[in-house]
Amino acid sequence: LASRCSVSPSPDWDATLTTLHNYRGTRPWRKLLLLSWQAAIYLLWSERNQRLHRNRFRSSDSLLLEIDKQIR
Repeated sequence: LASRCSVSPSPDWDATLTTLHNYRGTRPWRKLLLLSWQAAIYLLWSERNQRLHRNRFRSSDSLLLEIDKQIR
């Protein structure tokens, strides 16, 4: 997802937040980047809850497809 917006992903939380805050792309690309980020956070949280409370698991490919579907 990050590569589609020309952003290199970072495993460091603070660096990621700084990158999101300082992103200077066009307004539509900025909105797309932030929307992608929010969708990813929500789906990861949801997947975590599914695994913990319902013992249901989805693949990473399935999660990426779901993020893509939500953004479209």
